[in-house]
Amino acid sequence: MSAPHWLPHWLDEEEWAILKSKGWTEEMLERLKPTPEKEAIEHKFTSTALRALSVSGYSALEFLASNPDLSPVRLAERLNHGANARGLVAAMYREAIQCDSVRKTAKELLVRALQEKFCNGWTSRSKIRPSVKLGSWESDFCRNVNNKVCIRRVRNIFRHLTVDDPPVDGWKPHDDDLLDELFDMYWPIP
Repeated sequence: MSAPHWLPHWLDEEEWAILKSKGWTEEMLERLKPTPEKEAIEHKFTSTALRALSVSGYSALEFLASNPDLSPVRLAERLNHGANARGLVAAMYREAIQCDSVRKTAKELLVRALQEKFCNGWTSRSKIRPSVKLGSWESDFCRNVNNKVCIRRVRNIFRHLTVDDPPVDGWKPHDDDLLDELFDMYWPIP
C-alpha cells in the first residue's frame, strides 16, 4: 500500500512506511486527518488561552517564564479564565514561532514535562513507559509547529531520551547537562 494522497504535516513518507510496518492502515491514519470541526476546536482552545493571557497582562512566553517549573496543566489552572493546557501550549508555540524561540520553548516544555511525569526522578520501571508519559510533549510540538525539520529534531530528541539511550533511574532534568547535550546534538543552534 502506497502512502495516502494526503499526510499530516508531521508525517513523512518514511514515517508512514514505519507505521505501515507496525500494522497501521490508511483508515487508521484517516482518523487523524484534520477536519473543520477539529480545527474549530483547536482554534477555540487557542483563542480562549490568548484571551486569558491578555486579561492577565502577559504574553504566552512571559507567562511561561514567570511561572517556573509549572506544567502546562498547572499553568492553565493558574491562568484560569477558561484556558486549558492544550490552548496555552498552542499559544506558546505560536508566539515562539514569531519570536524565533521554538527550540528554547520546546526545551523548557520538555523540562516541565519531565518534572511533572517523573517527579521522583527518571524510571523505566513503571507500568507506563517513558515514551507514553512524555508523548504529549512530542505530540504538542508536532501539532503546533508546522516545520518538518524541527519536527524531525524533536522526534530524534524524544526517541533518544525515551528509547535509544534513556537516563539512569533517579535522573532529574536539572541533575546534569543531558538535555543540553541532546538539543545540541539533534537541534544545534546555527
